Amino acid sequence: MEKRTKDGVAYELRGSGKPLVVALHDWMGSRRNWDDAEPYLGSDRRWAFMDLRGYGGSADLREGRTFAQAADDVLAIADAEGAPTVSVVGHSMTGLVVQRLVLDAPARLDRVVGISPFAAGARMDPATVAFFGQAAGDGEVAAQLFDQVTGGRLGPGWREHKVARAAAETDADNLLHYLGQIGAVAGFAEELAAAAPAVPLLVLAGSHDLPLFRAAGYAETLLRWFAHARLETLPTGHFAMEELPAATAGQLRAFLEAGAAP
Repeated sequence: MEKRTKDGVAYELRGSGKPLVVALHDWMGSRRNWDDAEPYLGSDRRWAFMDLRGYGGSADLREGRTFAQAADDVLAIADAEGAPTVSVVGHSMTGLVVQRLVLDAPARLDRVVGISPFAAGARMDPATVAFFGQAAGDGEVAAQLFDQVTGGRLGPGWREHKVARAAAETDADNLLHYLGQIGAVAGFAEELAAAAPAVPLLVLAGSHDLPLFRAAGYAETLLRWFAHARLETLPTGHFAMEELPAATAGQLRAFLEAGAAP
């Protein structure tokens, strides 16, 4: 893969096809979350694995750390790569970036995917928000979080790996900043419901994830708002691309290829 930057935002590009897909990461991750799935994504389209501002290769970018700016950064990468339209894959927190793009730039989008995405308007109770806040600066609490969102199935090696990766790719200040952003976007749920977006959406949920990220919750939000949406449930927790990389890549390829020009 080739490392590139656009306006200081780091991304890695792989593949040689004409269609472009920009893949995003979760709250405590980085583009490294895609390392295991990357070999299974094929070479018939280009994939840009992007680090949000404050993460990974973009860690020094502290200005503009909002979901609206992240959406603009996705489009800037598409422009830099000569792609008039783009497909976007959001994971967890960055599902909100995808939803912002659908509202602000639908003509630029081919297809969109949310892997265990936060839906606009979804709310975490105060105790959960406090727990996430503790996880931002405490490795032991972070380990508990990584265990809970994967159904307690993956053992200490998984927890240690995820805590170490989070510590290497971001910091507590950045995590707390984005955690506050998650709680401040409920307003555009009404915009999505009113817009009934026509951009095709695939939601990948994990059967071992927290209830907030399972099929029943999405039936009342994303699947209701989008005119062309479907959901697939995988036997994973919150990190499908790491827990089941080949199968996750297969779901992505099938969905993206269904919209490819003949």
